[in-house]
Amino acid sequence: MKKRILLAVLAASAISCASSDDATSTDGNGTSPLPAGTLRVVVEAGPKTSGAAGALVVAPYASCPPAGPPVDLKFARVEKPAFPSTTELAGVKPGTYHVLAYVGAGMQPVASDPQVCSAGTVTLTDREGATITVALP
Repeated sequence: MKKRILLAVLAASAISCASSDDATSTDGNGTSPLPAGTLRVVVEAGPKTSGAAGALVVAPYASCPPAGPPVDLKFARVEKPAFPSTTELAGVKPGTYHVLAYVGAGMQPVASDPQVCSAGTVTLTDREGATITVALP
C-alpha cells in the first residue's frame, strides 16, 4: 500500500521522468563502463510478465519493501518494453540501493501487476555507476 501511495505522489508531482526515448544506450552486452551516478537496471521477464499489459517502471529505493519516495526521485518508465529490458538512470547519488520494478497500466502497481523488489542491493560510488539485474515473475 505504501508504494502505491508513493508512486501516486510521484505521478502527481512535476518531476522529470526518463522514458524509453531518454534512456542511455549501452554497448549491448552490459559491460560498458558506467559513469558515476549511473544506475543500470536489467529487467528479465518471467511467465507472468509475458501476458502483462502496460509500461515497465523501475526505481531505486533505500529499503525493500520501499519506504518513502525513490532515491533522488529517480525512476524510469518504458512504455513498450521488450525483455530483457535495460534502463539507465543518471544522477543517482552514491549509496547502496534496492530496485523496484513492475509492469502495469498506471503509475501505481496493483496486486495483479508483475512486480519485484530486488532481494540484493547495488552500490554506486562517487567514482563509478553499477548494474543490477532483477527478474519479474
